[in-house]
Formats: sequence, structure tokens, C-alpha cells
Amino acid sequence: MGSNKDDINLTPLLNKLGHDLEEIRVRSLLNILSKLEHGVVCEADLVQQRPLLIRLLEWFNFHSCPLQEEVLGLLHRLAQHSSAVEILVSLGAVAFLSQLRKDVPTELQPITDKILNQLLMLPPSGPEEHSRECIYQHRITKFTSPLLTESAIPAMQEDTDPKQLTAASDSLMSQQNSSLTSQTGQHPGQLLYMEPKVGYFRRDSGSTATLIANLEQEQEEQGVATGLPAPTCLKFSTFPWLALTPTDRHVLAATNRSLNSGNPQLVTSSCEFLSNVVFYDFPAETFLQRPAIVKTLVSLLKVTADGGHNPSQGAVLCLRNLCVHLQTRLAFYQDPALYCPRQDYLSQASSTVSTEMSSPTPQSDSQLSALEETPDRPRGDGRDRNTPSSTSSTSRSLTASSVRSAVTDPMEELEPEDMLALQFSQLSLPQFCTTLLTNGMALLKSHDPAAVTQVLDLLQKAAWLMEEALTPQVWEDQSTVAAELVEELIEALDNTGEVLHFHNLQSRGPRTPDNEITHHRMVYMALAVLTTHLLQAFVPLEKAADILPESLASALALLAMDPSFQTTRPAAHEAVVAYVEQTSEDDYQLYSHALHVCTSMDCSVQFIKEQNFEGGRSLQDMVELAEGALSSLPYHQHLALVSQFIRLCSDMCKPVHANPQLVQDCTRVLLKFLAHPEEKVRHTAYQTCLNIVKEVLGISRAAETASQSCRSVLFLVDPHVLYQLCCFGLAENKTKVGEMAAELLLYLLQGRLIMTAAIWNKLMDALLPVLPVLQGYASVETKLGRCVVGLLHPSSEGEVGRLPKLERLRGGLRLLMSRESSMREEAAAMVSQYLALESGGAQLLPKDAEQAILKAQDILIVRQQQQQPNRENQSSIFQPEDVLKLWDLYTSPTVEGVVRRSAAQQFTTILADKLMHETFRRQGGVDVTVNYLKQAIQGDNQELERRNLVPPCLCILRLLVQEDPSLRHALMQEMSLYLTVLRCALQSSYDDRTCTEAAGLLTLLLFDEVASIQTW
Repeated sequence: MGSNKDDINLTPLLNKLGHDLEEIRVRSLLNILSKLEHGVVCEADLVQQRPLLIRLLEWFNFHSCPLQEEVLGLLHRLAQHSSAVEILVSLGAVAFLSQLRKDVPTELQPITDKILNQLLMLPPSGPEEHSRECIYQHRITKFTSPLLTESAIPAMQEDTDPKQLTAASDSLMSQQNSSLTSQTGQHPGQLLYMEPKVGYFRRDSGSTATLIANLEQEQEEQGVATGLPAPTCLKFSTFPWLALTPTDRHVLAATNRSLNSGNPQLVTSSCEFLSNVVFYDFPAETFLQRPAIVKTLVSLLKVTADGGHNPSQGAVLCLRNLCVHLQTRLAFYQDPALYCPRQDYLSQASSTVSTEMSSPTPQSDSQLSALEETPDRPRGDGRDRNTPSSTSSTSRSLTASSVRSAVTDPMEELEPEDMLALQFSQLSLPQFCTTLLTNGMALLKSHDPAAVTQVLDLLQKAAWLMEEALTPQVWEDQSTVAAELVEELIEALDNTGEVLHFHNLQSRGPRTPDNEITHHRMVYMALAVLTTHLLQAFVPLEKAADILPESLASALALLAMDPSFQTTRPAAHEAVVAYVEQTSEDDYQLYSHALHVCTSMDCSVQFIKEQNFEGGRSLQDMVELAEGALSSLPYHQHLALVSQFIRLCSDMCKPVHANPQLVQDCTRVLLKFLAHPEEKVRHTAYQTCLNIVKEVLGISRAAETASQSCRSVLFLVDPHVLYQLCCFGLAENKTKVGEMAAELLLYLLQGRLIMTAAIWNKLMDALLPVLPVLQGYASVETKLGRCVVGLLHPSSEGEVGRLPKLERLRGGLRLLMSRESSMREEAAAMVSQYLALESGGAQLLPKDAEQAILKAQDILIVRQQQQQPNRENQSSIFQPEDVLKLWDLYTSPTVEGVVRRSAAQQFTTILADKLMHETFRRQGGVDVTVNYLKQAIQGDNQELERRNLVPPCLCILRLLVQEDPSLRHALMQEMSLYLTVLRCALQSSYDDRTCTEAAGLLTLLLFDEVASIQTW
């Protein structure tokens, strides 16, 4: 349902839509939306209302603009119609909405993008309604192209597919390119070049995409015809061909002859003339299409200065300016606002060339006559004949006779094959750039700052051009063109590495003057930035190891270590590190270590500053800083940091209600200081700990019984710290660290009277897991050794502050395994007291066990070590049913002793497979086996078969304990088991197998703490 404009007057509503009062504006907008929704008005009534579109855009200019989503939705509906699009574009809605998009909420940005897409989309068109050409150019008169008239384009409906517009755009732009081809005189397949990319059109929706697709297809066809693959790595290869008049070619030839002169002054003047005059008279691509001048300039880069004239510097300036002009021309071909395919001078020049190359026929004469009558002379820069030039005498007007003379000059006549050869001999843009990069790097070794600056500027602009023309896929391209480019790129990268090494060495040389050091550093940094940019643009990271030459790879490794480069160019430094990681694993590990050390040094500085100036950091932060400073200690060797941290640990652990987590972190870092690989650090750490202990537990404190000051040593009263002192500190007998560790432990073990009972008991508890290790230093010859033996001496049960009775027995049994016979004798005396005081010992065998142990003090010394078979990778040959079958024979009271002994012997074989342990233990095998051992030492036992069960029973327990830590932890707490095993060994002291199995079982139980250290 619709309505005509005569029926409804929208003017009042549109006026209210721009009212100052928000309420009136909102009502007016809702009124319009309601009318549109109910069909009172239709979109055809609104798309022609220019005031409505203005008010909708101005809606967002008010201080308060509610209903933004509704306004944008209405704009989106109206933008579906070409009439509204034309009005909105004329109002500048594209720029307005682009700026508005930044200010609207995130959820409204998609609809804003849709509106912009509608405004920027070309309207659909049919071939019967439009010309075969689409000319983009500025005009003096107002632009009234039929492309934007509503009569030429049907209104877009709501169900119109946006892809239809894209298809129409492609068709229209393809027609444009066909026109351009006809004007320039080019023919398909004559010249292999890549058209420049168009900046404002995507590859899938513009004329450039169509043209490139056609050219790529032609290149593929040529590649198939020649047997070579077409290049796929080029974004831009060559510019459209420009034909020159004979006069223009004469100017270029004369300039080239001057550049090739042997007179340095003439060469320098020619460079200035070329840079200041010729480059402004000719399009820049002319010098790539006729590369004689470019090749001459490149050759001049290697010429040294003579008599105050420097041709190489002039060549650098010329090439630099040429790069600038090429950038401009590249932008010209990429920007639709500047690109104009109707280039009259091209078509005229093409017709001229066609006339010259044709045979002298009447038709050719007529063409020549027409050319003579043409009032405008086509020039290399496309200017008309009467256009004055402010820079060169080459822009003077030519008369018709001069044109005729030029055309008929035999020196300027070109055969058709000559023209083709000239086109195929032109330089592509990537070739030009790689040539500059390859030959320009050597000039950076100059000591002249001004010259180096100009070369760097040239290389930077060449790199920019190459980035616009080449893709990183050049390394995968199999074409001949890509192979040549790869070769030159590798040479350029190799030269870059050599120049980086040169400036790096010169800047660090001891004989380099200070002013030159500054110069070398500046060049090094500038070239490093340029190199990083080139690598990121053209060298894929995953292929860097295969691409980068050795010189550049080593230069990058040194660059990654440069602190000033990291500070001033963090992003570039990160990229360099990524390439180093790919090219050299050793260099990357060295860099990682250096970075870690630098970070550690920073932590050292911060820790020292906080300690000296009390910066207010928390104790937790101080612990973390100290831990971070560990790696840098061998480099700066500021050992005061070690002492400061250890004293900080002492202070943090001293309070009664110290933070447990903080104490744990302190202990963890303290262990790293005590175990530091640098001997000086360990020496300082042990020395500081010893000094603190002496201050608290020394002779000067002897009168202070149970002093609270002893809490300063609590940071050492930890199983991990004591283990470090006993296991590693005492082992350093070749340094003073071992002496200090022994003295430190001696102070702690002899400080019972000075310490409070709580601290002494805590020391004893912390010492229990370490006691097996500490007993290794038990001796009657050293103070520490005698002190350790004293801790294990049997005493009355009620004595306070002693080790538990079980631990003293276990300690005595460990001493029976001592290497010193004197210690075994002392241990036998200790153990004999436990045997004598054992409950019911009078009824146990042997009867005189306390005396037997004194005579058999070597009973736990294994004379011949048994090799245990390795069954880790062997498959089990037993089944749980085998265990159950033997179990009845092993436990039945009616079975004869010989059979029971045979079953026990078979269990020793079966239980060698740890997979059978669970079944055996589930049947109660541990208790039964221990019970057999206890029965074997009963005084009233006269049966020999029970005594014969002892060796296999000891073996069974050993196998179970060896594989099951939980069982080992449980059995190590049973004092009666130790005495039972010892009596079994004494009763069968003549049997080596029994003594060996007993020693093995006791070793596992007595040293369980050491075996469990990794699980602390």
C-alpha cells in the first residue's frame, strides 16, 4: 500500500525532525517510522526527500541523540535506493559516517558499515545502457554521469543481492581496461607484465582483479607454451609501456652518453641535470623500460671520488630521486582518483610507432601527413606541444618539419622485432629494487655521514618499492624470473650481513676515534632497522634457516645482543630474536641466557637498593628479588647481596607467628644460595650462616640459658636445609665450605643448653630425616662425629630432649654398617643394650644375644654382593592363581616343614615379579611371614624346619619392601621387627644367605628417609 506525495505533506514532519527539543525530534522520527511501517508512506516517497536525509545525518550532531539504532536502520533502508545514495554521497555522508563509526556503540558499528558499503558500491548497469568505456578523470564542469542517475539504474529492491552490484562493477571496469588496451596500442601476449594493484578496489570486486586474472591466464598459457612456469610472486612487475618520440629518445641517449663520460666533472653535472631536469620531463617508468641510464647509474656506484667530484654520490642522488618518482607513478596507477585511462599521448605515440614500423605504403603516407598536421606533439611526459616547461630545454615546441625529420631519420627507425626486444629487455620493478639493494650496501662502509645518509635513504625507498612489487612467495616460485630475484636477494642479504659486521666491529674497536664510533653506531642502528623491515617483508620466519646467508645470520645474533637496539626498537628486536631462534639454536640459547642474566642483574640492583634505602617493598617481593638475582652473582660478584639475604631470612623466620608461606619461600631460596655453583657464593652463604649461629649459640651466650635470641637460627632448623648441610656441605672437604658446614652443625648440636626446649625439640624433629646421612660422618676422631654418636647413646626413658628410642636403635643398627671397625664396635655395644632390655628376651634365641652381637659386630657387613635381576621390561610368566595355589601350602598347619619351606622358596621366585605382590599381600602374606620369623627365634622351638624358613622369609620381606614404599614406611616404625631380624641373623651367623638377606632388609628399613627425600 502506498501513497502519493500530494496526499501526504511530509514537510512539517521533516522540519520537526531537526527541532531543538529532543521530545519533538523523537516524536517526529517515530511518526515517520510508524507511517512507513503501516504503509501510509513508502520508501519511494522518502528517498527523494533531501531534507529528510540531511535531518537523519544531523540527528547525531545534537548533544542528546536517542534512538540511534532506529535512525541508522532508516538510513540503511533508504540507502538501498540509488536516488538516496546519490543524495547521501553529495552530502558527504561517506566521510560523516566514517567518522561517526568511531563514536557509536560497538553493536551499532555493523549497521554503519552496511550503510557505508551501500554508499561505496557501484550501481548495477547493463551493457545496453552504458558506453564501453569508463573514464575516471577530473572535469571542470559538474559531474553528471548517467551512472548515478536514477533513470539509468532501476531502483534496488530489498531482496537485491549485493553480489549483483559487484558483478556489474566488474563488467564495467573490464570494459574500461579494454579501452585502455586499445589506446595504448598493446596486444595480448606481446609483453609480459603485471598491472599495478588498485588501492581502492579489492581483488574480487574491481577492474584490477579482472585485468590481473586475464594477465595471469595469459602468463600461464605462455608458460605452458615455453615449458616454464609463470611467476606467481609478483604483485607488480612492469608499468604500461610508454612509446617515445625520436626527440625524447635522443635526449635519453645524450644523457646516457654524458653519464658514461670519462670526465668526473661532466658525469657529476650530468647526474645533476638528470635529477633536476630529465626526471621531471619523463615519466619515471621510462627509465625502467629503457634501462640504459639506470644501468649506468648503478655502475657509477662503484666509482671512487676524483678531484673533488664524487660520481657515486651523484648516482645515489639520481637513483634516490628516481625511486621517489617511481613511488609517485605507482600511486598514480593505484589510485582511481588519479588514474585516467584516456591518455591521448599514449595513443598518439603508439600510432607514431606503428607508422614508423610499417612499410612505405600510401596508407602510411597518409598517416604521416595526418601526424604532420597534428597540432600537438606527443612527448615522453604526455604534455602537449604548447605546454611550457620550466625545467628543461627539451620541452620546446617542435614544428611539423621537425616531426617529419624525426620520423624519417634512419637512425631512429625501429623494426617491429626491435620494439619487442626493447620491451622484453626492460627492467621490472623488483629487478630494479634488488639491484639497488645489492649494489648499494657496499656504499654504507663510507666514513662520510652525509653520503651514508643518502645511501640509507635510497635503500629505504628501494625497500618500500620492492614491498609493493614482490611477495614472500618468491622463495617458493619455480619460475626463471623468481630464480633471478632470489639470487639477487640472497646476495643483497649477504652484503647486508657483511656491512653490519663491519660497523659493529668498527664501533667496538679500541683504536676507533670517538667521533667515528658515533658514526658507526648510527649507521649500524639504521641498517639494523632496515634489515629487520626487509626480513619481515620478504623472508618467512619458518624458512629463515634455509634462506638467510651465514653472514647475516651471525650479524642478527650479535644484533639480538645489542642493548641499545633492544631499548630503542623493541618491536624490531623481537623480530630479530625470532629469526635468530630459527637460524641458530646455539645463538638463541646464548641470547636467552644473556637475557636471563640481565634480568637477574636488574633484580640484584633492586634488592640492594631496597635493602640499603628501605624502599618499602614487602618481604615476599624481597625474597623474589633475591631469587631472581641468583643467576647474575657469578658476573657482578657483589657478595654482600648474599649476606644481606641470609640475614633477611633469619629475621623473617624469627617471629613466633611468622608467615608459613613466607618461611617456606625463604627456605627454598636459601637452599639455592647454599647450593650455588659458584664457590665464592657458597662460601659467603655458609660463612654468613656460621656467623649468625656463632652470634646466637657462641660462648658469649653460654650464660644465657634458654635465651629467646636463639630464634635467629630457626631458618636453619629445617630438614631440607640440614640435608643440604650434611649431604653437600660436609662433602666439600677440599674447600673451607666443608669446615664451615661441620662447625655450623656442631654449634647446633651442642646448643641444647642455650636453646629453649621448643627450639631444641624442633631441631631434633628436623634432624630425624637427615640422620642417616649425618651418621655417615660419625667417628670417634672428630668433634662432629663424636657429637653424632652421643645423640644415639641409649639413655633412660624419661630423659627429655633426646631422640626417640626407636630412632636411637635404628641409628645404632646403621652404625653396624659403618666402614670403621671402631664405630661398629661402639654400635654393637649400643645395640646389645636394646637386646638385653627387650621384653621377653630371656625366652628368645640366641640366649646370649647381647654377647653374641659384641662378637659378631660385622654381621651386617655383606661379603659378596648379589646381583638383582632386572625385570622392568620383562613380561610376567606368573598368574595370581599361582600365588593362591602356593598359599595353602605356605600357611596350612598340617603341611610338613619341608613342603612349607619349598613353598617359601617358590614365593621368592614368584615375588620377584612385582605384579604378584598385591595378591600376596591381600592374603595377609606380610603378617604371616613376620610371624614365621618370630616363631623361628622362640626359645622352645626345637623344629629345624622353622629355622630353615628364615632365609626365604627374609627374602620375601625384602622383595615386598623394595617395591612398596608404603609398606616400607609402615614396617620401619616397628621396633620389634628390627630386633627379630637381628636375632635371626645372629642365630644363623654362619649362614651367609641369612646374613645377606637380613642386611638387605635392614638397609631398606634403616635408610627409608633417604630413599624418600625426593618426595619431600
